[in-house]
Order: sequence, then structure tokens, then C-alpha cells
Amino acid sequence: MTRLELPEGWNVWSREPTRLVAVYRPDIFDTDAFPAPCIPTLYVTHGPRDRRPGRSDPDPGDPWIVTLYLEPEIEGLRKEFGDRDAARAGAMKLARSFA
Repeated sequence: MTRLELPEGWNVWSREPTRLVAVYRPDIFDTDAFPAPCIPTLYVTHGPRDRRPGRSDPDPGDPWIVTLYLEPEIEGLRKEFGDRDAARAGAMKLARSFA
């Protein structure tokens, strides 16, 4: 993915052509009180994150998916988009409202 201007408090954790992972306020997250996977995390992926094993590239027709995780296994929101630009705009809107 190309550069994404996230709202204050969000930091890009990893960026790949078909996936972006951002975390909220890692500078103040207390890993002594909470396990690291509990940090709020925003995923933007081309296709589902749980693709079957051995399949790394998404199909061109796969949707772009924005998912906010509040804790492991707890999705705060998951929304599908038809293209990358729409997913980026959706991720920005979600990140702003969360912040």
C-alpha cells in the first residue's frame, strides 16, 4: 500500500503491497498490565486475513477488508470495500473515529 496519513495516535506497524497493519498508541500501551496482542490494531488487507494455508496472493476480485481488533479474537468492526482507495478511506474514517 502507498503512504497512508493516519490520525494522531496511530502508528504503522507493517506495510506490504496487499496489507497494512497499524496500532493505536503503542507508546503508552502497558504490556505489564495487558498482553501485547490486546493493543488496538487496524488491518487493511486485500482478501481475508485467514486465507487457506499455502495461498499468499489474493485473487484480483477479492475485496479489500478493513478490520479493527480491540483484543485478540474480538473484532471491533470489519468492513469490505471494492478497491484499495475505498479501503484506505474507510480505514482513515475508522481510525479517526476510534482516536
